[in-house]
Amino acid sequence: MLFNDYRFITDDHSRVVLETLPGVPNSDYINANYIDGVNNRDKFIYIAAQGPKTTTVIYFWRMIWQIKSGIIVMLANPMEKGKNKCFKYWPDVSKVQVHGDLKITLDSEFESLYFTNRKLKVTHQKTGEVRNVHHLHFTTWPDHGTPDPTQLVLFHRNYMETKSDLLGPPVVHCR
Repeated sequence: MLFNDYRFITDDHSRVVLETLPGVPNSDYINANYIDGVNNRDKFIYIAAQGPKTTTVIYFWRMIWQIKSGIIVMLANPMEKGKNKCFKYWPDVSKVQVHGDLKITLDSEFESLYFTNRKLKVTHQKTGEVRNVHHLHFTTWPDHGTPDPTQLVLFHRNYMETKSDLLGPPVVHCR
């Protein structure tokens, strides 16, 4: 096995496998894994993923679409100590982002003291199918530190109150 083979560093039993794109080698790979619950009965309760980079954002959105996730939980900010750590993969108000076959628009945004709730509309441009995805962004996680427990509890409460019509697991990522 070669050290640059991406499968060398993955945990294959739980990794998210993307549908392979015709003629694109390794297009089934994304740095994301299914996470089980505390007891053995709860399988795949969420997906832990790497925050998207400019080179991986198309795979990130392909995963969101493929697994039918209606909730993305972001536990970091795109900038850390003045450096880009995660690509801002959602558009600003009245802007559009296109990643492969998927068009993303921002329907609404609510900012609180500790987090931002966004409602994104994701449209598959080939089929015309539209899905609503909640983007829950915890904005006060400190660079190289731990968050205030009260702020985290309030964010978790907000997460627990968020409902989606999509049945896929939520995707959680940091930077």
